[in-house]
Amino acid sequence: LELTLLNEEYEIQCTEPQPDRNQQRLIALYQEARSNETAARAVNTTYCNILEILEK
Repeated sequence: LELTLLNEEYEIQCTEPQPDRNQQRLIALYQEARSNETAARAVNTTYCNILEILEK
């Protein structure tokens, strides 16, 4: 009986999609890098606009 239950649990685990932790970590790092890049562009644009105003 225990072997049957373990076998059923094993089959359920095999059929359910398991998240790949390394892939999830890479995606999180990529998203963080993109966020940092977007923030850096916004800061750069702001400073360029301030510089243009000061040069006038």
